Amino acid sequence: MRSILTEVDKFHVAVPLIDTRSASTVEDIILAPPITNPYRKLKEALIARFSKSKEANLIQLLDGESLGDKTPSQHLRHLRSLVPDIDEEVLKARWLSHLPPQMHECLVKQEQADLNKLGAAGDKLHEVIKPAGIAAVSDLETQVAALAEHLAELSAIVARSRERAVQQRPRSRSRSRVLAATSSGGLCWYHAKFGASRIQSKLYKLII
Repeated sequence: MRSILTEVDKFHVAVPLIDTRSASTVEDIILAPPITNPYRKLKEALIARFSKSKEANLIQLLDGESLGDKTPSQHLRHLRSLVPDIDEEVLKARWLSHLPPQMHECLVKQEQADLNKLGAAGDKLHEVIKPAGIAAVSDLETQVAALAEHLAELSAIVARSRERAVQQRPRSRSRSRVLAATSSGGLCWYHAKFGASRIQSKLYKLII
């Protein structure tokens, strides 16, 4: 077997050894090999594209995290423990994106600051911003409680109004029953109320 000397020979030997997943990232080079230095260009493309793919996966991993109850410096250490080999600038960008807007706006301006110093500065801002957030929540809870009390008062007023309406309804019905009974008995309303003797007295006065 002759020794592999040329770039073309190295290229054709290397291609079958590449796993399917990696080969898919350099498919364009495999299908259309460069005329000059095909093996070197294949190797460079594999390194560059695999590095980008790896970085993309790491960024996706970091984006799945959130600040939660951690302080900014604690969160920074947590992210660093997940991806210890990631570029510091990439880590910085992802960490800043997890911080509250006010904190992010302050820290993003410190472009030249060391990342660990940014974490410490973030902790100080966290102590200032956090009480303000708690006060806002407390004020909102007070407003909700007042609204609930107001709704309870309105409900009580409506309930009392309905109760009075129910109590007054039987009286009007009983009067209707009396009128209906007198009409059905053949007596007029005046006759039923004042009696026959009073009617006769009035008629007698008219005649005289």
